[in-house]
Amino acid sequence: MSEYPRLAWGTELDVTISKLDRDAVGICTWEGATVSVPNSLPGDRCIATVRRQHRRQITALPTRWIESSPLREASLCSHFPVCGGCRFADVAYENQLPIKQDLFSQIVTPLHLNALIRQVIASPSHRFHRNKMEFTVFRDTENRLRLGLKQRGRFDQSVATSNCQIFDERWGIVSQWLETELESSGIEVYRNDIHTGSLRYVVVRKSELENTWLLNFVVARDETSRLAPMAVALQQQFPWISGVIMGLQSTQSDTAFTLHWQVLSGHASFMEQIGTKQFRVSPYSFFQTNTAQAQVLYQTALDLAAPKSTDRMLDLYCGAATIGIFFSDHVASVVGVEENPSAIYDAHFNINHNQVQNMSVRLGKVKNILKFEKLEADLIVVDPPRSGLEPKALLRAAAVGSPKIVYVSCKPSTLVPDLLALETHGYRTMVIQPVDMFPHSPHLEAVAVLIKD
Repeated sequence: MSEYPRLAWGTELDVTISKLDRDAVGICTWEGATVSVPNSLPGDRCIATVRRQHRRQITALPTRWIESSPLREASLCSHFPVCGGCRFADVAYENQLPIKQDLFSQIVTPLHLNALIRQVIASPSHRFHRNKMEFTVFRDTENRLRLGLKQRGRFDQSVATSNCQIFDERWGIVSQWLETELESSGIEVYRNDIHTGSLRYVVVRKSELENTWLLNFVVARDETSRLAPMAVALQQQFPWISGVIMGLQSTQSDTAFTLHWQVLSGHASFMEQIGTKQFRVSPYSFFQTNTAQAQVLYQTALDLAAPKSTDRMLDLYCGAATIGIFFSDHVASVVGVEENPSAIYDAHFNINHNQVQNMSVRLGKVKNILKFEKLEADLIVVDPPRSGLEPKALLRAAAVGSPKIVYVSCKPSTLVPDLLALETHGYRTMVIQPVDMFPHSPHLEAVAVLIKD
């Protein structure tokens, strides 16, 4: 007799969701097994159809709602819930914060970090707050060229999103114009399944300081002859678009990122401001996607770091030097380390533009710079990519022996293992402050402070 009750594919279960797991998937129990129900909220009661079972883990898709969660309300977004951009668009923002606090606690608590976990800092705005969007180009069921985002739970299907509630309100009229002009241009839409066609993404970045956009056509092959005239017309039609570029992404990877791009019309960058400092944002340089909350994040990091005016600071994974420049008025010196040449180019510009006299930057991998240069620090600030610190970078950062490390993270599930690893090198995590940079999603930024024992 089987140890676990086995359910056939398609079995219907009447379930009531008790909580969200750490991946923001609704869960409940059924005869001792855990049932995961995507796209559900605590308090939802539904008929869910079994799709997969592994021992006591069952995945079931909701097929009929019986009672709605008290957290659920009408979404302001006409594309919800088909669009995969926003998980919590039907939850009032004030109710999203305790959900996100619980998700964060589920990641941190089981690993027994003896640190103070603070309450999530809310975003000052939760509509039209993003300054960057990557809109995929696709053909709908009627073979019309459309711009939009991936469907929820589908990597191979997209949905047109002209009424996006997290980006600039003007996107609707721009997207309609682009769809018409791109269709008539004869440019082929790239297909990820058979790797044919050319036009892959339209990436838009916005400057809150200048109220302008930088628009990027991401293509698989050179489309200058088609796109250059369109770029000029685009700027004439929409004066707030200050520049249009074309990024060449010829690999089979489904990504908008590339280091190969050219200007089609206007400017290739814009200026943005955090606090009293201004920064140049180039097509592929990293910048926090929620500008208003970026100032809160940086100020939080500065407050928790509590630097002394005599401190020597290391800014690891410094990007365009935004954090280092933000800290520069409060420390004696800053050395930034970054491996992206484009980001270093922007960093030099930003240092000069802000008249910062006490900061320099190094081009190279963090693990290599720390190995071959003897850098001393009283304060280390790290802001690594989502994957976290490379093992050798972590080892060599710890070996610097700085009395204090401030870790800025965009992915708590990689932050916590890194904190535990740093604790094996003589550091103690004192406090972790979650910051909500991403309203309507399960994601959080976080700032952690470690002290060397």
